[in-house]
Amino acid sequence: MPRIFGWFNNSQTLLSCIEKIRHSGMVSVLLRQPNERVLVMGPLTKDVGPYPFLDVQHHIRRLGLPRPWAEKYTRILEKGGVVVCVDVAEPSFTDILSQYQARDLTLIP
Repeated sequence: MPRIFGWFNNSQTLLSCIEKIRHSGMVSVLLRQPNERVLVMGPLTKDVGPYPFLDVQHHIRRLGLPRPWAEKYTRILEKGGVVVCVDVAEPSFTDILSQYQARDLTLIP
Protein backbone atom coordinates (compact mmCIF):
# COMPACT_ATOMS: atom_id res chain seq x y z
CA MET A 1 0.00 0.00 0.00
CA PRO A 2 1.56 3.35 -0.98
CA ARG A 3 2.40 5.72 1.85
CA ILE A 4 2.39 9.47 1.33
CA PHE A 5 3.77 11.98 3.83
CA GLY A 6 3.08 15.68 4.02
CA TRP A 7 1.88 18.46 6.24
CA PHE A 8 -1.17 20.64 6.08
CA ASN A 9 -1.17 24.40 6.49
CA ASN A 10 -4.96 24.62 6.29
CA SER A 11 -7.27 22.65 8.58
CA GLN A 12 -10.12 22.68 6.03
CA THR A 13 -7.82 20.98 3.51
CA LEU A 14 -6.96 18.33 6.12
CA LEU A 15 -10.63 17.63 6.80
CA SER A 16 -11.36 17.47 3.07
CA CYS A 17 -8.52 14.97 2.58
CA ILE A 18 -9.74 12.74 5.40
CA GLU A 19 -13.26 12.81 3.99
CA LYS A 20 -12.05 11.80 0.51
CA ILE A 21 -10.03 8.78 1.64
CA ARG A 22 -11.93 7.50 4.66
CA HIS A 23 -13.21 4.45 2.75
CA SER A 24 -10.10 3.67 0.72
CA GLY A 25 -7.17 4.50 2.97
CA MET A 26 -5.91 5.36 6.42
CA VAL A 27 -4.72 8.72 7.74
CA SER A 28 -2.28 9.13 10.61
CA VAL A 29 -2.13 12.61 12.09
CA LEU A 30 0.56 13.88 14.45
CA LEU A 31 -0.04 17.13 16.29
CA ARG A 32 1.10 18.82 19.46
CA GLN A 33 -1.37 19.45 22.24
CA PRO A 34 -1.15 23.18 23.06
CA ASN A 35 -1.25 22.58 26.83
CA GLU A 36 1.05 19.54 26.98
CA ARG A 37 4.47 18.40 25.82
CA VAL A 38 3.13 15.28 24.12
CA LEU A 39 1.91 14.59 20.63
CA VAL A 40 -1.33 13.01 19.58
CA MET A 41 -1.05 10.35 16.92
CA GLY A 42 -3.44 8.44 14.60
CA PRO A 43 -4.36 6.46 12.63
CA LEU A 44 -7.78 8.04 12.61
CA THR A 45 -10.27 5.20 12.24
CA LYS A 46 -13.59 4.35 13.84
CA ASP A 47 -11.88 1.86 16.15
CA VAL A 48 -8.66 3.68 17.02
CA GLY A 49 -8.67 7.13 18.57
CA PRO A 50 -5.72 9.47 19.11
CA TYR A 51 -3.22 8.55 21.79
CA PRO A 52 -0.18 10.24 23.35
CA PHE A 53 3.20 9.28 22.00
CA LEU A 54 6.34 10.56 23.70
CA ASP A 55 9.17 9.31 21.45
CA VAL A 56 7.98 11.10 18.34
CA GLN A 57 11.11 10.80 16.20
CA HIS A 58 11.24 7.06 16.77
CA HIS A 59 7.60 6.67 15.79
CA ILE A 60 8.00 8.81 12.67
CA ARG A 61 10.93 6.62 11.65
CA ARG A 62 8.75 3.52 12.19
CA LEU A 63 6.34 5.03 9.66
CA GLY A 64 9.13 4.75 7.10
CA LEU A 65 10.93 8.09 7.08
CA PRO A 66 14.71 8.44 7.48
CA ARG A 67 16.17 10.30 10.47
CA PRO A 68 16.57 13.72 8.74
CA TRP A 69 12.86 13.78 7.83
CA ALA A 70 11.89 12.61 11.33
CA GLU A 71 13.89 15.50 12.78
CA LYS A 72 12.31 17.95 10.31
CA TYR A 73 8.79 16.78 11.16
CA THR A 74 9.53 16.99 14.87
CA ARG A 75 10.50 20.65 14.38
CA ILE A 76 7.29 21.26 12.41
CA LEU A 77 5.28 19.73 15.25
CA GLU A 78 7.10 21.82 17.85
CA LYS A 79 6.04 24.94 15.93
CA GLY A 80 2.40 23.86 16.03
CA GLY A 81 2.18 22.22 12.61
CA VAL A 82 0.16 19.11 11.78
CA VAL A 83 1.97 16.19 10.11
CA VAL A 84 -0.03 13.68 8.11
CA CYS A 85 0.77 10.20 6.78
CA VAL A 86 -1.70 8.70 4.30
CA ASP A 87 -1.79 4.96 3.56
CA VAL A 88 -3.99 4.50 0.53
CA ALA A 89 -4.74 1.56 -1.76
CA GLU A 90 -5.81 3.64 -4.76
CA PRO A 91 -2.83 4.81 -6.85
CA SER A 92 -4.93 7.67 -8.20
CA PHE A 93 -5.09 9.26 -4.75
CA THR A 94 -1.73 10.94 -5.38
CA ASP A 95 -3.46 12.82 -8.19
CA ILE A 96 -6.19 13.91 -5.76
CA LEU A 97 -3.58 15.28 -3.33
CA SER A 98 -1.82 17.07 -6.19
CA GLN A 99 -4.99 19.11 -6.78
CA TYR A 100 -4.60 20.93 -3.45
CA GLN A 101 -2.83 24.27 -3.55
CA ALA A 102 0.76 24.40 -2.31
CA ARG A 103 -0.15 26.91 0.39
CA ASP A 104 -2.55 24.34 1.90
CA LEU A 105 -0.58 21.10 1.62
CA THR A 106 3.10 20.19 1.28
CA LEU A 107 4.03 16.67 0.18
CA ILE A 108 7.37 14.89 0.24
CA PRO A 109 8.29 14.14 -3.38
